[in-house]
Amino acid sequence: MERSTLAWFRAAVPDDSSPRDDTWVLVEALRSRYDIDVVTAAGAHDFVWKHFRRPYDLCIFELRSDRAHAFVPPYLVHYPGIVLLRGRPVGTGRILYRSRVVVTPHSAAVPTIEDEYPGVRVRYIPASVSSPGAWRGDEIVIDAAWPPTDDALTTALSGMAAGKPVIALESEYTADWPALNPQTWQPRGAGTPILVSIDPRDYDHSLKLAMQRLDADADLRARLGAAARDWFASHATRDYVVAAWASLIEEAKTLAPPEPPEGWKAVQDGTERAREILAEFGTTVDLF
Repeated sequence: MERSTLAWFRAAVPDDSSPRDDTWVLVEALRSRYDIDVVTAAGAHDFVWKHFRRPYDLCIFELRSDRAHAFVPPYLVHYPGIVLLRGRPVGTGRILYRSRVVVTPHSAAVPTIEDEYPGVRVRYIPASVSSPGAWRGDEIVIDAAWPPTDDALTTALSGMAAGKPVIALESEYTADWPALNPQTWQPRGAGTPILVSIDPRDYDHSLKLAMQRLDADADLRARLGAAARDWFASHATRDYVVAAWASLIEEAKTLAPPEPPEGWKAVQDGTERAREILAEFGTTVDLF
């Protein structure tokens, strides 16, 4: 049976040396099922003729608010596929209607995106890590970089996989993770707490409280670590994430972009002027 081919658009080749680059784990794991070409800005121009000669079965686009990913949206307009949304990229909202499916690693973001862009299909698939980090015995894992970024909290996930107590910044990414509030030590959200979450409005103070309490309370460290390991095993292992992506890829291959709402202004694809010139010569073959 011939394997499906995927074109994966992103700023750089997946980097297994970067602890924040969770995509490389996913791409390498999916290569056991699919033939995947990673398309970066340096080689994106080759994608067009390669796709023309032998069409890819599906394109996957990582969208992020930075210059390195600015080359991605024009290709999405021409070749609708899966959009892996990193944060909420500025100025790219309308092109979500050119996606077959939008994927977010933030479960709390799903209803927000669906409300803002009616008809857009949105799925939640968590980020994951290849294996637990090489943490020491009683280590506390802190994933609370400032200022916040749109990156997946791979350090926190690695700590959870290893059964370590984790401190993380309270954000859209952690909104559905049951957590302890270090100001009151009361739970946030439903379920057994799996980490301590830091309010960004009280960053320094809350981080200090969390570190002092966890350093002094071995029982709390043990309980948080055990709960985190159980949660990770059910929600974010590599096998879990890869299976979810494989199912989504097969679904997306059968889908067309959603119908935009009434009054929606279509995103121009850059060929409008060329089409006008061709029309002047009576050319009806769509070369684009």
